[in-house]
Amino acid sequence: MYGKTGNDGQYHDGLLPYHLKDISNTRYDDGTQRIIKWLVLDAPVDTLWIESLNTLLDDTRILSLPSGFRINLKKDIKIVFEAESLTQATPATISRVGLVYFESERLTWFPVTRKWLDEHKSNKDWYDNIENGLINMFIL
Repeated sequence: MYGKTGNDGQYHDGLLPYHLKDISNTRYDDGTQRIIKWLVLDAPVDTLWIESLNTLLDDTRILSLPSGFRINLKKDIKIVFEAESLTQATPATISRVGLVYFESERLTWFPVTRKWLDEHKSNKDWYDNIENGLINMFIL
C-alpha cells in the first residue's frame, strides 16, 4: 500500500502515495473554483498500515513514507475509509476520524448515490453522463 524497495535498491511508491501525489497535483481550470477531491480506501483495517496513517489523519496532514519522502495532504483532499470492522483500529486512530455507521442490510449504495445525483441535477449534461454511466456499470 505504501511502497517497497525493489531488487534494484530503489524505493517504489505503492498505491496510496501514487494516488495522493496524483490528486495533489490536479490543476484547476481557471484557478478560482475550489475542487474537492476524494480518495476512497476500501479494505479491512489492519493495525500495521492504519497506524502509519495517524500523522496523515491528524492536524499535520502529512504522510511519511519509509523512503523518507513526505506528502502533505492539501485541504481540498478528503479521505474516506470504508471498512467492515474497526476491531483492529486503536483509540489513537479512531480519535482522528469521523465515523458514520450504516447497517448494510438497511442501506445499500443505491440510495446514497441517488441522493448525490439528485443534488447535481442542475448541471444537466454532467448529470445525464454520470447517471447513464452508473446505470450501465452497476445495474445493467
